[in-house]
Amino acid sequence: MNVSELLGKPVLDLSTATTVGRIDDVVLDVPGRRLHGLRVGKSTGAGEWLAWDDIKAVGSDAVTIDAVDRVGAIPAELPGCWLRGDKALGGRVLSDGGRELGSLTDIDLDAESGALQSVVLGDRRLEADSLQGIGTYATVVRDPADR
Repeated sequence: MNVSELLGKPVLDLSTATTVGRIDDVVLDVPGRRLHGLRVGKSTGAGEWLAWDDIKAVGSDAVTIDAVDRVGAIPAELPGCWLRGDKALGGRVLSDGGRELGSLTDIDLDAESGALQSVVLGDRRLEADSLQGIGTYATVVRDPADR
């Protein structure tokens, strides 16, 4: 599943069978190579943050949680940046040697574990272990020419 497929998906509270919001953005834990959490827009919860560990399942039509209180305040410290909000998606990708490789089209991840599988640059995919960092200026990957 690509991150872009998550964006816009409804978040469904299984205990009340109601929609509590829609996914607006994601934060990746780059060192851990996994999805850290989601920003839930138009939330009926106490905030707009949904940690990956609080998700029950990611389905083709919705993300499910077991209670609306799983959606809370955004943590003060986040390990990464907002992929949409910080304009990482569509932004430049640089090699660790400073060479421009293109733009970040998407991030491919495992829908069950949240593990990053690949970094998508147009029609190219780089293994997730090549990802060095994601910031507001650029996404940095290990230079594929060095592999």
